[in-house]
Amino acid sequence: LTMGMKVRRIVAVAADLMVSLVGSMVFLFLFESFYDAFIGFITLLAIPLTAWLGVFLVDMIKRTTYSADDLLDMTSRSAYWYKGGFEVRVLVSWLVALGAGFLFKFALPDSFIAQQGLEWLVALLLSGLLYLALGGAKGAGVKE
Repeated sequence: LTMGMKVRRIVAVAADLMVSLVGSMVFLFLFESFYDAFIGFITLLAIPLTAWLGVFLVDMIKRTTYSADDLLDMTSRSAYWYKGGFEVRVLVSWLVALGAGFLFKFALPDSFIAQQGLEWLVALLLSGLLYLALGGAKGAGVKE
């Protein structure tokens, strides 16, 4: 519903219920320890969420005002529509940080960063710094 899909709320809730039920059953029956599977899942979520947080923090620090009406406007008339509904600098920053975080998690598991569980910190810092370097959140105005 948030993405603008035209479905009845009951259908969206039923789909969410089914995904949650199947996911719970997978965790319950396919893994020896629910705790280990859950911690692995949370760890996988940490990298994309902190990569998003890095961009978000830079935006919150650099931008002085937001247009409430434009934040709720999902059409091309919004000040936040950018190019086809995507802010390329944000997308690039997030994807690069996501790649770096998962690189440490899966390709470099013996590195100091992975051994200490700091992949999320790499994603946070890299996304924020890259967004800043790309000129993200150009300042006071909402129109760029």
